[in-house]
Amino acid sequence: MDLASIIGFVIIVASILLTVLASFTGLGDALPKGGGGLLDTASFICVIGGMVGATFVTFSMANMGSFAKIFGQVMKPQMESNQSIEMMQKLIEIGTEARRGGILSVEPLVAQLDDPFLQKAMQLAVDGRDADEIRSTLSGELTFMSNRHDTGAS
Repeated sequence: MDLASIIGFVIIVASILLTVLASFTGLGDALPKGGGGLLDTASFICVIGGMVGATFVTFSMANMGSFAKIFGQVMKPQMESNQSIEMMQKLIEIGTEARRGGILSVEPLVAQLDDPFLQKAMQLAVDGRDADEIRSTLSGELTFMSNRHDTGAS
């Protein structure tokens, strides 16, 4: 049993005990009710304590060490809306150029792409790889990225 599991069980038991204590002793009445009475102290302790405890039980201590980093990445917006529009315009430009001058004519435009995954996908197409090979390569990339994200090593 990992140390994180023990910590998680302690947090869960403590939150249950604090919930009971807050419910039956009126401890929660001393705190202001937020949202017009929608925030109940005992319920808040139970939910937040249970969530934190369950997180500790689920993940190992090594994974919990990188939790803050992962949480920061999750909360940071990946792409602004104007960046999305710019990306779509760039893809339309690449498609138009490919129809006009052939697939090899888009190589300079592919080099200007900011997204490494998209750049790799487009470069595979420029290199003349068939669709199945491109799909297989990109699926492998997504699998590796998913594994990195699962361990928090992105």
